[in-house]
Amino acid sequence: MIYNILDKISQQSSDISKLVIKMKFSCCDLTSKEINDLANPELPDELAVRILKAIGHPLRLKILRLLLNQQELCTCDLTSVFEEQQPIITRQLAKLKAEDLIIGRKITFNKTGTMESKSNGKWTAYQINPEKREFITHLLSPFISTKQTENHCD
Repeated sequence: MIYNILDKISQQSSDISKLVIKMKFSCCDLTSKEINDLANPELPDELAVRILKAIGHPLRLKILRLLLNQQELCTCDLTSVFEEQQPIITRQLAKLKAEDLIIGRKITFNKTGTMESKSNGKWTAYQINPEKREFITHLLSPFISTKQTENHCD
């Protein structure tokens, strides 16, 4: 008798576990493919993640914000503004450059202190990649104050 009861319980629990497996555990009824179709085809998820990682550091975010405001700055300007050592700034710039968010050009300074392009220049001046400027502005807009600041770098 006990064996019959255990057998019935076993049979019922097997049926219940099959039912539980078939149940949905979410109110979302989209399939994985449908969720993937929500992605922007011009910005694959892997690229989006790399870009978000690139700006996901406080100093890199500040650098992008400053370059959006100042147009172009030399590495020496960035070290001064952020009061960081040159290798730290250069490392952060390299990560932004690796994702093509910024571009650099070799420069030198003439006797009046004005930047000049020079292929063998000692310094590098950086700016937001013009092809990505609108994208970066849109992406960072929630993190940028709407109040205007003076350009003290000219």
